[in-house]
Amino acid sequence: MSQMNQDDDQNYVLGIVGAIILAILVGVVSLSINASDSMNTANQTVKTETKNPIQLGNFDFSVSNGKITLAGDVVDEKAKLSLLNPARLLWGNDNVVDQLVIKPEAPRFWWNVKPFEVLAKLKAIPKFSLHLGNKLITGEASVGSEEQKNSLLAGLKSWFTSDSQTNVTVNVDPQLSQDSIDTNTLLNLQIEYATGISEVPDAVKPILNQIADILKNDSHKVSINGHTDNVGNPEENKVLSLARADKIKSYLVSQGVDLSQLKTSGFGDAKPIADNNTDIGKAKNRRIEFSAQ
Repeated sequence: MSQMNQDDDQNYVLGIVGAIILAILVGVVSLSINASDSMNTANQTVKTETKNPIQLGNFDFSVSNGKITLAGDVVDEKAKLSLLNPARLLWGNDNVVDQLVIKPEAPRFWWNVKPFEVLAKLKAIPKFSLHLGNKLITGEASVGSEEQKNSLLAGLKSWFTSDSQTNVTVNVDPQLSQDSIDTNTLLNLQIEYATGISEVPDAVKPILNQIADILKNDSHKVSINGHTDNVGNPEENKVLSLARADKIKSYLVSQGVDLSQLKTSGFGDAKPIADNNTDIGKAKNRRIEFSAQ
């Protein structure tokens, strides 16, 4: 074999070896980059979880004589409004006492259930005083039945955080008994509809605007349920109640609520919450009910 051929063979072998070494180096660099990316992703996840931990915050909620007082520290205006807006909707603007203080160093509260739903559940409790802080919920409440007591105690263990401890005294006073309301109900609106009419009355639109603002900000999915009293034909009442719920949905969508957040049902007179033998009871039963999907 000539010297030239030997040189060519050696160059060929060296080329193959070089290519193998280069491939190995590229693989090592690639693995290093992937590992670095994975570590960065994991670090970002940890940072996100650290930034948004599930925690109680530091609050006092109390209700007496139909008024609710909210006190404590919130990190910013958005956190403050996430409590105040649902409270104003549920209790009425004049029945909300705002003692919340914005402190940038305050813990940012994150609950298992959104504030709107938590406050809606508490709205069913006639009288309570609760303190949230340091993974502990303390206070006392008065309810009208053992069923309400059990519901409240179960809720306190699940609404806020999974690791919080509960030390709340719940007293049962039958004189505080209220109308029976489904546990999924967020809000009942008694609306003065004219007989057989489904159009949304102007008087209720300001409240619906408040509901729209809440739904636009927290992506809640709700059912809008129409109900009537027992006057008239049951089947016609069912059709009318659905038409009224549909009109409410259309109005909320016109105010910017995503259609996918809303569904409607009409129950007619099938689910009364009060006695249809009295005018007061009938008025309570003629309602639009918002409930969690």
